[in-house]
Amino acid sequence: MDESARRLSETLRAGSVLGDELIGLPGDVAFDRAVEAGFSPELVDPDVEAITADMRPKRLRLFLDETGVVRAAEPG
Repeated sequence: MDESARRLSETLRAGSVLGDELIGLPGDVAFDRAVEAGFSPELVDPDVEAITADMRPKRLRLFLDETGVVRAAEPG
């Protein structure tokens, strides 16, 4: 694996681990923690039904429930 692929893999893995740790936290707290960890968080309201895909490995989408708490993303 070349260096850029290794860095990408590490970033994606770190984002996945962090995302799991943020489940259950209020959106604003989770947002701040994601920023502190070097990610670009995006809060996703519960009424959003579709999200476009792109390749921004430092973005971390935080899906909120009706009360503003981060929930696990549902497979679509």
